[in-house]
Amino acid sequence: LIAPVYAVYGNTDPVGDPNLHAELTIPLGGLEIHVSHGHELGSPTPAKLVAAYHHPVIIYGHTHQQRIERIGDQLVINPGAAGQRRFKLAPSVARLTIENGKAEAQIVALD
Repeated sequence: LIAPVYAVYGNTDPVGDPNLHAELTIPLGGLEIHVSHGHELGSPTPAKLVAAYHHPVIIYGHTHQQRIERIGDQLVINPGAAGQRRFKLAPSVARLTIENGKAEAQIVALD
């Protein structure tokens, strides 16, 4: 085990898996990180996520489209998808760095 693993369920996951959550709030580096799949908002966008969640960092998925956007004091991250290529998008993850209470992120392509 390198680090703890936290997972939320998506729109194609089986309901009731005790290892998956609808959403998570993870305290990290003095910040609260909100993690959800995003489908709970229909078609998620950074603006919709910021309107729904007050956390300084919001991580979502659903669209599989890699995206990092800062809206005001909130950082919204979609790391893309690390698994099998879908929607002609290259597999990727995101690296989140928190230093002195400030969060930054970058997309890391998986070749």
